[in-house]
Amino acid sequence: MTAALFHGGTILTVDKDDRVLTDGWISVRDGRIAATGPRALTPPARDFDEVHDLAERDDTRAVAHRRWTYPLLRRLFGYR
Repeated sequence: MTAALFHGGTILTVDKDDRVLTDGWISVRDGRIAATGPRALTPPARDFDEVHDLAERDDTRAVAHRRWTYPLLRRLFGYR
């Protein structure tokens, strides 16, 4: 399975605080969301097989929930 980083978009974390990261990131490993965070804490791109800049898209909203998988994110954002 690949490791992917989605960054530069609005992230609705759906955690206990319902945080909204207006310029955040999501890391996905083995088909599961591994972590989210603000831009200042974005992990290095070299740690991932795929890196996707959400700022380049018009539909840059993603919901990070531990039950959502990488294939769903790929379908939502049209990545191959």
